[in-house]
Amino acid sequence: MITTCTPIARTITDGQISKAVYFMTHGFDPTKDTIDKKKRLAGAITEVHIAEWIKVPHSGKFKFDFNIKGKRIEVKTANQNGNYSPPYSYESGVSNRSTINCDYFLFCRLLWNHKLPEHMKKLWIMGMISQTDFDDKAEFFNEGDIVSSNGHKCTCDCHIIKYKHLSPAHELLGVEVCDECE
Repeated sequence: MITTCTPIARTITDGQISKAVYFMTHGFDPTKDTIDKKKRLAGAITEVHIAEWIKVPHSGKFKFDFNIKGKRIEVKTANQNGNYSPPYSYESGVSNRSTINCDYFLFCRLLWNHKLPEHMKKLWIMGMISQTDFDDKAEFFNEGDIVSSNGHKCTCDCHIIKYKHLSPAHELLGVEVCDECE
C-alpha cells in the first residue's frame, strides 16, 4: 500500500521532553541499553507525546510500547533535521538488536533540541505497518553497509523500510487522528 495521507504533524512540548528525560532515568535498565542516549531520548519523547495525545498508557515493556485495542504497537523514531514535512521517499529502520514482539510498528520523525523554541519542536507520525508486512517489505542491511538511497552507514544489522509502504496510522488503530485524511 502506498500512503496517500500526509504525515500527521504534532507539536512537542517542553513538559513532554521533561517527562521523557524522567522516564529515561527511572524507567530503563542502563546496563541493557545498547542505543545511544540521543536516540533513546528521541524515542522516549515520541512515546510520551503519543501516550498523552491518544490517552493510552505506555506498556512499560521492552518488547512493545502500547497496547491499543488488543494490538501491540512498537514506536520507532528517527531524528528529523529540518522543519518540513518529511516526504514518503524517506525511510526508517529497526535494529536487529531489538527484542520486539509487536503486531504493528508506528514510524515517526522528530525535530527537537533544547535550543529550539517550543512551537518549532515537531513530531510527524509517518504511518504504521504490521510486523508481518514489515518482514516482507523491509530490506536487510548488515552493520557497516551503506544505504544507497541516503548514504547512511548502518551502525548495526537492521531492516529498513521506506515510508511509502506504511498505512495511515488512524486506519490501523481505528481512531480518528488525522483531519487531512478524513
